[in-house]
Amino acid sequence: MLSIFVERCRVAPCPKPAWRPMQAVVPFGWPRNMAVITATKSVRRWVHRRNPWRHGTARQETSIETVAARELRCTLARMPTPHISAQRGDFADCVLLPGDPLRARFIAERFFERPELVTSVRNMLGYTGTFRGRRVSVMGHGMGIPSVSIYATELVKFYGARTLIRVGSCGALRADLALRDVIIAQAAGTDSNVNRTRCLGFDFPAVADWSLVHSAVDAARSRSIAARVGTVWSSDLFYSPPSPLFDRLESLGVLAVEMEVAGLYGVASEYNASALALLTVSDHLRREESLDSIEREQSFVAMVELALDVATR
Repeated sequence: MLSIFVERCRVAPCPKPAWRPMQAVVPFGWPRNMAVITATKSVRRWVHRRNPWRHGTARQETSIETVAARELRCTLARMPTPHISAQRGDFADCVLLPGDPLRARFIAERFFERPELVTSVRNMLGYTGTFRGRRVSVMGHGMGIPSVSIYATELVKFYGARTLIRVGSCGALRADLALRDVIIAQAAGTDSNVNRTRCLGFDFPAVADWSLVHSAVDAARSRSIAARVGTVWSSDLFYSPPSPLFDRLESLGVLAVEMEVAGLYGVASEYNASALALLTVSDHLRREESLDSIEREQSFVAMVELALDVATR
Protein backbone atom coordinates (compact mmCIF):
# COMPACT_ATOMS: atom_id res chain seq x y z
CA MET A 1 0.00 0.00 0.00
CA LEU A 2 2.84 2.35 0.79
CA SER A 3 4.39 1.85 -2.63
CA ILE A 4 1.01 2.50 -4.31
CA PHE A 5 0.60 5.71 -2.28
CA VAL A 6 4.09 6.90 -3.21
CA GLU A 7 3.46 6.09 -6.88
CA ARG A 8 0.23 8.08 -6.91
CA CYS A 9 1.88 11.07 -5.26
CA ARG A 10 4.81 11.07 -7.64
CA VAL A 11 4.80 14.09 -9.94
CA ALA A 12 6.45 14.38 -13.31
CA PRO A 13 9.48 16.67 -13.33
CA CYS A 14 8.86 20.27 -14.29
CA PRO A 15 10.23 21.48 -17.63
CA LYS A 16 13.39 23.52 -17.62
CA PRO A 17 12.52 27.22 -17.34
CA ALA A 18 13.15 29.33 -20.42
CA TRP A 19 14.27 32.31 -18.34
CA ARG A 20 17.92 32.84 -17.43
CA PRO A 21 19.15 35.74 -15.26
CA MET A 22 21.24 37.44 -17.97
CA GLN A 23 18.81 36.88 -20.87
CA ALA A 24 15.79 38.93 -19.86
CA VAL A 25 14.17 40.78 -22.73
CA VAL A 26 13.79 44.53 -22.21
CA PRO A 27 11.10 46.38 -24.21
CA PHE A 28 12.34 49.02 -26.64
CA GLY A 29 12.93 52.34 -25.01
CA TRP A 30 13.49 51.01 -21.48
CA PRO A 31 16.75 51.79 -19.65
CA ARG A 32 19.07 48.81 -19.56
CA ASN A 33 19.00 48.52 -15.79
CA MET A 34 15.30 47.56 -16.02
CA ALA A 35 16.39 44.17 -17.38
CA VAL A 36 17.15 42.74 -13.95
CA ILE A 37 13.98 44.14 -12.41
CA THR A 38 11.94 42.56 -15.22
CA ALA A 39 13.89 39.35 -14.82
CA THR A 40 13.17 39.24 -11.09
CA LYS A 41 9.43 39.48 -11.74
CA SER A 42 9.72 36.74 -14.35
CA VAL A 43 11.40 34.49 -11.81
CA ARG A 44 8.62 35.01 -9.30
CA ARG A 45 5.91 34.24 -11.85
CA TRP A 46 7.74 31.04 -12.90
CA VAL A 47 8.28 29.96 -9.28
CA HIS A 48 4.58 30.24 -8.46
CA ARG A 49 3.71 28.00 -11.41
CA ARG A 50 6.01 25.23 -10.21
CA ASN A 51 4.56 22.03 -8.74
CA PRO A 52 4.46 22.49 -4.95
CA TRP A 53 4.72 18.72 -4.38
CA ARG A 54 8.11 18.35 -5.97
CA HIS A 55 10.87 17.60 -3.50
CA GLY A 56 13.21 20.54 -2.90
CA THR A 57 10.92 23.19 -4.37
CA ALA A 58 11.37 25.65 -1.51
CA ARG A 59 15.14 25.34 -1.68
CA GLN A 60 15.15 25.85 -5.46
CA GLU A 61 12.82 28.86 -5.20
CA THR A 62 15.17 30.43 -2.68
CA SER A 63 18.12 29.75 -4.93
CA ILE A 64 16.47 31.30 -7.99
CA GLU A 65 15.29 34.34 -6.04
CA THR A 66 18.79 34.76 -4.65
CA VAL A 67 20.28 34.74 -8.14
CA ALA A 68 17.81 37.39 -9.31
CA ALA A 69 18.41 39.53 -6.23
CA ARG A 70 22.15 39.23 -6.73
CA GLU A 71 21.82 40.29 -10.34
CA LEU A 72 19.76 43.30 -9.25
CA ARG A 73 22.31 44.28 -6.63
CA CYS A 74 25.13 43.95 -9.14
CA THR A 75 23.31 46.13 -11.65
CA LEU A 76 22.64 48.83 -9.06
CA ALA A 77 26.26 48.65 -7.99
CA ARG A 78 27.32 49.28 -11.59
CA MET A 79 25.27 52.50 -11.66
CA PRO A 80 27.98 55.11 -11.06
CA THR A 81 25.65 57.83 -9.74
CA PRO A 82 22.28 58.16 -7.98
CA HIS A 83 21.00 60.53 -10.68
CA ILE A 84 21.88 58.66 -13.90
CA SER A 85 21.03 55.00 -14.42
CA ALA A 86 23.15 54.47 -17.55
CA GLN A 87 26.10 52.12 -17.50
CA ARG A 88 29.63 53.23 -18.24
CA GLY A 89 30.09 53.57 -21.96
CA ASP A 90 26.42 54.35 -22.65
CA PHE A 91 27.14 58.05 -23.23
CA ALA A 92 29.17 59.42 -26.11
CA ASP A 93 32.09 61.75 -25.46
CA CYS A 94 29.96 64.67 -26.68
CA VAL A 95 26.63 65.36 -24.96
CA LEU A 96 24.02 67.96 -25.89
CA LEU A 97 22.26 69.40 -22.84
CA PRO A 98 18.78 70.92 -23.16
CA GLY A 99 17.06 71.91 -19.95
CA ASP A 100 13.81 70.13 -20.80
CA PRO A 101 14.04 66.31 -20.87
CA LEU A 102 11.20 66.21 -23.43
CA ARG A 103 13.33 68.38 -25.69
CA ALA A 104 16.09 65.79 -25.26
CA ARG A 105 13.67 63.15 -26.53
CA PHE A 106 12.65 65.42 -29.42
CA ILE A 107 16.29 65.90 -30.44
CA ALA A 108 17.02 62.18 -30.26
CA GLU A 109 13.95 61.15 -32.25
CA ARG A 110 14.30 63.85 -34.90
CA PHE A 111 18.06 63.95 -35.49
CA PHE A 112 19.66 60.71 -34.24
CA GLU A 113 19.97 57.45 -36.10
CA ARG A 114 19.02 54.49 -33.88
CA PRO A 115 18.50 56.51 -30.68
CA GLU A 116 18.63 54.50 -27.48
CA LEU A 117 17.27 55.60 -24.12
CA VAL A 118 20.10 55.11 -21.63
CA THR A 119 18.74 56.83 -18.51
CA SER A 120 15.40 58.04 -17.16
CA VAL A 121 15.99 58.60 -13.44
CA ARG A 122 13.60 61.31 -12.20
CA ASN A 123 12.32 61.41 -15.80
CA MET A 124 15.52 63.22 -16.82
CA LEU A 125 15.78 61.45 -20.16
CA GLY A 126 19.10 60.70 -21.82
CA TYR A 127 19.68 59.18 -25.26
CA THR A 128 22.62 58.03 -27.35
CA GLY A 129 22.60 57.60 -31.11
CA THR A 130 24.56 58.59 -34.17
CA PHE A 131 24.53 61.73 -36.30
CA ARG A 132 26.42 61.76 -39.61
CA GLY A 133 28.13 58.57 -38.56
CA ARG A 134 29.40 59.92 -35.25
CA ARG A 135 28.17 58.76 -31.85
CA VAL A 136 26.52 61.57 -29.87
CA SER A 137 24.29 61.83 -26.79
CA VAL A 138 21.64 64.18 -25.48
CA MET A 139 20.30 64.54 -21.95
CA GLY A 140 18.09 66.99 -20.07
CA HIS A 141 19.70 68.92 -17.23
CA GLY A 142 16.76 70.60 -15.51
CA MET A 143 16.56 74.23 -14.44
CA GLY A 144 19.14 76.27 -12.59
CA ILE A 145 22.84 76.06 -11.81
CA PRO A 146 22.56 73.38 -9.07
CA SER A 147 20.72 71.01 -11.41
CA VAL A 148 22.99 71.46 -14.43
CA SER A 149 26.04 71.20 -12.17
CA ILE A 150 24.94 67.78 -10.92
CA TYR A 151 24.39 66.31 -14.37
CA ALA A 152 27.42 67.95 -15.97
CA THR A 153 29.69 66.73 -13.16
CA GLU A 154 28.40 63.16 -13.32
CA LEU A 155 28.61 63.01 -17.12
CA VAL A 156 32.23 64.15 -17.09
CA LYS A 157 33.45 62.45 -13.92
CA PHE A 158 31.72 59.08 -14.17
CA TYR A 159 30.78 58.65 -17.84
CA GLY A 160 33.80 60.11 -19.61
CA ALA A 161 32.03 62.93 -21.45
CA ARG A 162 34.57 65.44 -22.73
CA THR A 163 32.36 67.96 -24.58
CA LEU A 164 29.15 69.44 -23.19
CA ILE A 165 26.97 71.68 -25.36
CA ARG A 166 24.00 73.38 -23.75
CA VAL A 167 21.11 74.10 -26.10
CA GLY A 168 18.55 76.29 -24.38
CA SER A 169 16.54 79.47 -24.27
CA CYS A 170 17.22 82.94 -22.91
CA GLY A 171 15.69 86.35 -22.38
CA ALA A 172 17.29 89.12 -24.40
CA LEU A 173 18.34 92.43 -22.81
CA ARG A 174 19.65 94.43 -25.74
CA ALA A 175 17.41 96.30 -28.14
CA ASP A 176 19.29 94.97 -31.19
CA LEU A 177 18.28 91.36 -30.37
CA ALA A 178 15.02 89.84 -31.54
CA LEU A 179 13.03 86.70 -30.86
CA ARG A 180 14.54 83.55 -32.44
CA ASP A 181 18.04 85.06 -32.60
CA VAL A 182 20.82 82.61 -31.72
CA ILE A 183 23.47 83.54 -29.16
CA ILE A 184 26.85 81.84 -28.80
CA ALA A 185 27.71 82.37 -25.13
CA GLN A 186 31.41 83.13 -24.98
CA ALA A 187 31.29 83.81 -21.23
CA ALA A 188 28.81 84.05 -18.37
CA GLY A 189 28.46 86.12 -15.25
CA THR A 190 26.13 85.16 -12.42
CA ASP A 191 24.51 86.26 -9.17
CA SER A 192 25.14 82.76 -7.83
CA ASN A 193 28.04 82.03 -5.48
CA VAL A 194 28.81 78.70 -7.13
CA ASN A 195 31.99 79.79 -8.90
CA ARG A 196 33.18 81.85 -5.94
CA THR A 197 32.79 78.70 -3.85
CA ARG A 198 34.74 76.81 -6.49
CA CYS A 199 37.51 79.46 -6.37
CA LEU A 200 37.81 79.80 -2.57
CA GLY A 201 35.77 82.97 -2.33
CA PHE A 202 37.29 84.80 -5.30
CA ASP A 203 35.80 85.58 -8.69
CA PHE A 204 36.23 82.88 -11.32
CA PRO A 205 35.89 83.64 -15.07
CA ALA A 206 33.31 81.26 -16.51
CA VAL A 207 34.23 81.04 -20.18
CA ALA A 208 33.47 78.68 -23.04
CA ASP A 209 36.03 76.53 -24.82
CA TRP A 210 37.48 78.69 -27.60
CA SER A 211 37.68 75.89 -30.17
CA LEU A 212 33.96 75.20 -29.70
CA VAL A 213 33.15 78.92 -30.02
CA HIS A 214 35.17 79.09 -33.22
CA SER A 215 33.47 75.98 -34.61
CA ALA A 216 30.05 77.40 -33.77
CA VAL A 217 30.84 80.68 -35.53
CA ASP A 218 32.01 78.84 -38.64
CA ALA A 219 28.98 76.55 -38.60
CA ALA A 220 26.63 79.52 -38.22
CA ARG A 221 28.21 81.26 -41.19
CA SER A 222 27.90 78.14 -43.34
CA ARG A 223 24.20 77.96 -42.44
CA SER A 224 23.67 81.71 -42.93
CA ILE A 225 22.63 82.08 -39.27
CA ALA A 226 23.32 85.56 -37.90
CA ALA A 227 24.49 84.31 -34.51
CA ARG A 228 25.66 86.78 -31.87
CA VAL A 229 28.76 86.04 -29.80
CA GLY A 230 29.02 87.55 -26.35
CA THR A 231 28.41 87.37 -22.61
CA VAL A 232 25.24 86.15 -20.89
CA TRP A 233 24.05 86.34 -17.29
CA SER A 234 23.06 83.24 -15.29
CA SER A 235 20.45 84.15 -12.71
CA ASP A 236 19.41 82.10 -9.69
CA LEU A 237 15.89 83.56 -9.86
CA PHE A 238 13.38 83.07 -12.64
CA TYR A 239 10.65 85.19 -11.08
CA SER A 240 12.86 88.07 -10.08
CA PRO A 241 11.46 91.52 -9.21
CA PRO A 242 12.29 94.48 -11.46
CA SER A 243 15.85 95.45 -10.77
CA PRO A 244 18.32 98.12 -11.89
CA LEU A 245 20.70 95.20 -12.39
CA PHE A 246 19.33 94.64 -15.90
CA ASP A 247 20.17 98.21 -16.80
CA ARG A 248 23.69 97.76 -15.51
CA LEU A 249 24.15 94.43 -17.31
CA GLU A 250 22.98 95.91 -20.59
CA SER A 251 25.39 98.82 -20.21
CA LEU A 252 28.19 96.29 -19.69
CA GLY A 253 27.34 94.52 -22.95
CA VAL A 254 25.57 91.46 -21.56
CA LEU A 255 23.33 90.05 -24.28
CA ALA A 256 20.79 87.97 -22.40
CA VAL A 257 19.74 86.32 -19.15
CA GLU A 258 19.35 82.59 -18.52
CA MET A 259 19.94 80.25 -15.56
CA GLU A 260 22.69 77.67 -16.19
CA VAL A 261 25.67 78.65 -18.36
CA ALA A 262 27.95 79.99 -15.60
CA GLY A 263 27.57 76.76 -13.66
CA LEU A 264 28.19 74.60 -16.74
CA TYR A 265 31.37 76.48 -17.63
CA GLY A 266 32.57 76.21 -14.04
CA VAL A 267 32.15 72.43 -14.01
CA ALA A 268 33.93 72.11 -17.36
CA SER A 269 36.89 74.13 -16.08
CA GLU A 270 37.09 72.13 -12.85
CA TYR A 271 37.18 68.77 -14.66
CA ASN A 272 39.21 69.86 -17.71
CA ALA A 273 36.33 69.35 -20.13
CA SER A 274 35.08 71.53 -22.98
CA ALA A 275 31.75 73.35 -22.81
CA LEU A 276 29.69 75.69 -24.94
CA ALA A 277 26.20 77.15 -24.70
CA LEU A 278 24.01 77.95 -27.70
CA LEU A 279 20.89 79.91 -26.80
CA THR A 280 17.79 80.92 -28.70
CA VAL A 281 16.05 84.15 -27.69
CA SER A 282 12.61 83.00 -26.55
CA ASP A 283 11.74 86.19 -24.61
CA HIS A 284 12.70 89.83 -24.76
CA LEU A 285 12.86 91.21 -21.24
CA ARG A 286 12.66 94.82 -22.31
CA ARG A 287 9.82 94.57 -24.80
CA GLU A 288 7.91 91.83 -22.93
CA GLU A 289 7.79 89.65 -26.04
CA SER A 290 7.83 85.86 -25.99
CA LEU A 291 7.43 82.81 -28.19
CA ASP A 292 4.61 80.35 -27.65
CA SER A 293 5.33 76.63 -27.22
CA ILE A 294 4.98 75.77 -30.93
CA GLU A 295 7.21 78.67 -32.01
CA ARG A 296 9.80 77.66 -29.44
CA GLU A 297 10.00 74.13 -30.81
CA GLN A 298 10.25 75.26 -34.43
CA SER A 299 12.74 78.04 -33.80
CA PHE A 300 15.00 75.84 -31.66
CA VAL A 301 15.60 73.47 -34.57
CA ALA A 302 18.17 75.83 -36.13
CA MET A 303 20.04 76.01 -32.82
CA VAL A 304 20.09 72.22 -32.45
CA GLU A 305 21.35 71.76 -36.00
CA LEU A 306 24.09 74.26 -35.24
CA ALA A 307 25.02 72.35 -32.06
CA LEU A 308 25.17 69.05 -33.96
CA ASP A 309 27.43 70.67 -36.56
CA VAL A 310 29.79 71.65 -33.73
CA ALA A 311 29.54 68.20 -32.12
CA THR A 312 30.51 66.38 -35.32
CA ARG A 313 33.35 68.63 -36.49
